[in-house]
Amino acid sequence: MTRITVKPESADQPDVADLLRLSDQVAAKLYPNNGRQPFDVKKLFTPDIVVLVARTENGCSAGCCALLVSENETIELKRMIVSPKYRNWGVGKSLVAFALNLASTSGMTAVQLEVGRKNSAAQAMYLGAGFKDRGPFADHKDSPMSRFMELTFD
Repeated sequence: MTRITVKPESADQPDVADLLRLSDQVAAKLYPNNGRQPFDVKKLFTPDIVVLVARTENGCSAGCCALLVSENETIELKRMIVSPKYRNWGVGKSLVAFALNLASTSGMTAVQLEVGRKNSAAQAMYLGAGFKDRGPFADHKDSPMSRFMELTFD
């Protein structure tokens, strides 16, 4: 198995754009009607967003996520996607571990996220990383299709 590395990168790269389109396609397939809360890709080019990209040793993009830094010392993990080619390689876990380390070393108090209820693999990964259930936060609305989670730093 190839080693995966994660680092902040620009979202303005063709392979990252492909992953973000894949994220939209997966969400549309899981939640075909009004169950989605879309994220405006333009927000990825603002100063309060950090895009993390996971790459293989030969530079292939294996997955990505966005971190939205809030004014209340929290980070929201958004747009997590792993390429089907690299599923079960630990890419998602690597992205989450990097995000948590970045948040804790930056003095953040918590990492929050919203995950779709039909995305059981992602839910299991977040629970395994130590996330706990919580209610909606920021501008998220309560929805039967959404599960809200948080990991706090003590």
